[in-house]
Amino acid sequence: MFDLIEIIKSTYIKSYSLKTNTNWCVVSSKISTRFVCRKIFKCHHSSFHKKTPEENKKRKSKNNVYVKDGLPAVISIQNDHNHTVVSGEALSYLRPTRDVNIQFEEYFNSGLGISESIKIHEKKIELKHGINSTELANAHMNPKYRTVRYWYDEWKKLNLGPHSGIGVNK
Repeated sequence: MFDLIEIIKSTYIKSYSLKTNTNWCVVSSKISTRFVCRKIFKCHHSSFHKKTPEENKKRKSKNNVYVKDGLPAVISIQNDHNHTVVSGEALSYLRPTRDVNIQFEEYFNSGLGISESIKIHEKKIELKHGINSTELANAHMNPKYRTVRYWYDEWKKLNLGPHSGIGVNK
């Protein structure tokens, strides 16, 4: 039997998200007689669980991925977004990649704090892509401060121990 979740997580959705500067959320995962398994994804900017249908009757972008017996996979894409996908604001809502997370962990292991890590990372992006590049606004490559703070807090718990209670490093 196909494990569609692994197919989606490992290849299709990740690569499609990176190429189109979008993020996708699972709307439904249905079991049916026609398909072995099926998942429907919607763009994370859609109105799913945010507004009533009457408030937002604009076009919705969605990916409909299902697997039929005898076929590797069928993917249908309805690429009508009701928002821009190339503006600085839209790019800032993207999820950072695992590679960026690892890069920040290396900064923390080198003794840098949150602000220093962000400054060095932004300088590297500016040197590679230019000072006015869209990569500075793209959260896939340049995460927000609160994301880096979360990563730093997780890194501190793992490497330095908790702030209080059992296991505090003195």
